[in-house]
Amino acid sequence: MAKDVSALRLEPSTTGEFSKTQTLQIGIATILVLEYSFFLSEQGTQESAKIIESAAAEYQRSGTPAAVQEAVKDVLSQGHAHEELCKMIIDIILRNRMSKVVQE
Repeated sequence: MAKDVSALRLEPSTTGEFSKTQTLQIGIATILVLEYSFFLSEQGTQESAKIIESAAAEYQRSGTPAAVQEAVKDVLSQGHAHEELCKMIIDIILRNRMSKVVQE
């Protein structure tokens, strides 16, 4: 499992710290993979031991990481207050849910 999930990793900056953009990307990716894992488990078509691995692999194949990266950079460049930023992050998550694509 670690091999596929490791593709979600981002490298820290030269100072050894993750930027706000990277932190948000990792957080959003984690939420999206876990949400899709739950969706897959409800479908009952995947072996339970491989659900998260499958969800992470599908996340990488889907093009969602690029969409999330672009959306996060856009939101952070706008300089919103904390409360508005939180709402926009939730919007990014909702717009990029992978289970909604399967259901449509």
